[in-house]
Amino acid sequence: MDDCESWDGMFAHREWVRALAVRLCADSGASDDLVQDTWIEVLRGGGTRGIARPWLGGIVRHLWRRRVRRDEARRERELAHARGEAVPSPDELFAQAELQSRVLAAVASLDESYRAVVLLKHYEGLGAEQIAARLRCPSSTVRNRLARAHEQLRAKLDRDYGTRGAWSVLFVPALELAPSIEVAVGVGVAMKIGIAIGAAALALVVLLFWSRGPTSTTASGGLAATGEPAMESPQDALGAREPEQAERTRVEAAPSAPRSTHGFDRVLVWGEIEGKPADSEAGAQISFFDERGGEHQATLGGKGGYSLFGLAPGRYRIVGWNDGCWPIDGELELDGSVERVRHDVTFTAAITLPVRIVERGSGALYEPAFLDPIGVGLCVVATREKPQRIEGVDGRSAWNVGDGLYRSRAEFARSKLLPAGASGVLELHAEPPLFASLVMRSVVLESRLVAGTESELVFEVDPAELEKQLGALTVRCVDAATGEALAGAQVNLGFTDGGVTSGTSDADGLVHLERLTPGLRTLGVVASGFADVGGFVRIEPGQVVELGTLELTRPALISGLVFTKDGTPVTAQLRWLALDRLRSPRDADIRADIETRAGGSFEFDWLGAERLRLVAIADGWAITALDVDARSGAAAGLEIELERGTRVVVRTRPGVYRGSDVLLCDAQGLPLLFDMVHASHPGGWSLRPGRYELRRIADERVLGTQWFEVGTEALTVELETP
Repeated sequence: MDDCESWDGMFAHREWVRALAVRLCADSGASDDLVQDTWIEVLRGGGTRGIARPWLGGIVRHLWRRRVRRDEARRERELAHARGEAVPSPDELFAQAELQSRVLAAVASLDESYRAVVLLKHYEGLGAEQIAARLRCPSSTVRNRLARAHEQLRAKLDRDYGTRGAWSVLFVPALELAPSIEVAVGVGVAMKIGIAIGAAALALVVLLFWSRGPTSTTASGGLAATGEPAMESPQDALGAREPEQAERTRVEAAPSAPRSTHGFDRVLVWGEIEGKPADSEAGAQISFFDERGGEHQATLGGKGGYSLFGLAPGRYRIVGWNDGCWPIDGELELDGSVERVRHDVTFTAAITLPVRIVERGSGALYEPAFLDPIGVGLCVVATREKPQRIEGVDGRSAWNVGDGLYRSRAEFARSKLLPAGASGVLELHAEPPLFASLVMRSVVLESRLVAGTESELVFEVDPAELEKQLGALTVRCVDAATGEALAGAQVNLGFTDGGVTSGTSDADGLVHLERLTPGLRTLGVVASGFADVGGFVRIEPGQVVELGTLELTRPALISGLVFTKDGTPVTAQLRWLALDRLRSPRDADIRADIETRAGGSFEFDWLGAERLRLVAIADGWAITALDVDARSGAAAGLEIELERGTRVVVRTRPGVYRGSDVLLCDAQGLPLLFDMVHASHPGGWSLRPGRYELRRIADERVLGTQWFEVGTEALTVELETP
């Protein structure tokens, strides 16, 4: 019986399903939802079942595509609705950040027991019963502490800013920023905060501002002394209230930021956006990256301003994007000597050229079918020199190479941004003269010089000639133990960012895939009862790649525990790679994570019976590798011991907007982690003291290598790029 015929058989592939969802989704929450939706669809029992993993994979990808389309439609509706709303000005944004600063400072001044209930109530959104359970005290104690905390906050604001009337006037400009706040006084306070940044602070201000003093509480409900609705538990409603106990529970509050020796440990940065205004609807963004690689995203105002509150003193790299503009790339040093810093930024308009790809002879716009291999692979790249070949294309289009950004018709979420009759738009991020090249992934089809005076770019193509650029692949799948042909094995050839061409082996184990876009492709082979096989294959233009015989091994049972030196289990992500199949640096690009159970244990049976490297990654702990020999078919009782590490941040040098694929290796040159380093995505890792190698990768080639030493002090490494 095939393992798709029983629930246990299918659910045995749960780790594989989760790994596929993680590869497809941008964040862990979305991947969890996708996994859940997949199993719900399985339980419904719809469709024709085949071999488990191909069948499950089809469900996962179908649900993912449906989710993408649904999210895109939702964004369209939200944008259409948002266009008519008022957008805050720079002064209003400043007032909003000022409000946050003052309220948070007042909360921070409270005693620990009072500060804890305020944070849990207003910043985590918990009710009295939930707070009581968290702090292990009666709910009546929680209500009393909240009442006292609110009175102390009102008293502090009265002392610092005058009477209630005086400081309420101070906060009115910020309150007016939230057009969707609704306040009802009498039965309770109902609040709907429309601005995400500072919503908790605004809610607390509304509560304090409209609370005119102590109000008695009746059995039928009403205002508590805090001015909020009385929070009754079921026990309270039945009259079974617990007597108030002595406050013995120590509250574990979030660690406060290190205090600056210069005076201010939190700084407000704000400024004007000069040049082309930032359009938040079009995806504009300004982010500050700290020395640990953490991102702090600014709030943009539609009238040419931005603000960001809560930055600790230190050095920041400022990176910004705006449609039709050069990226911003600058630095800012905050020494903590002042509480507010003005720093203006400038968006420089880029030369933006509509691109038309037309059929030779007829002049008609070339529009291949949706998801056709040719249409997916076509892109326009801007370079300083005339290219013979494009390197570093690791997706379905060459979006991360060259000195420009091309968006095709298929990539435009909002069609109004695409000129009528255009195939796409090319933004130049360097001064002309430049070369604009029409490429099919790494294959250069045509290049032309751009002087900067052009109004559009037109490329002519011959569909028959484009078809000749497509390649093919042939492979034979056999059982490694017996040498017998494997029928029914599924071979998937795709890209790192999705899009797969699949085929199933015949009785002789043969698979032949056609119409493959040339370039570096991901290879995955799945067969019932055998371990998955993964890797990379280069498809040459117009050629049939004979991959030969691919030996599939039986899976090994891998199990063990991730823990710290004192024996405490740790939940971690495990990445893996096959040590005997590292034919190129790209083969270390294993993006699928295996999550340990809550107790730090792990067990899976879909990796091959071969020599493996498991790499454990957990927040706050150093990256740790364990080499495993599973050729016997099992490796049980493995122990991965974690220890605290040193924070290492790898950055590109200022002015480098394009990302670089990097391979982090240990002192022996064995891979630990494959990652991308970008101005907006600095590499941030925790490493044990020692010597490490960093390799910059393009396709299968190593473009450069650099070594660095890790000690006990935090380290910043600048990626060496030409």
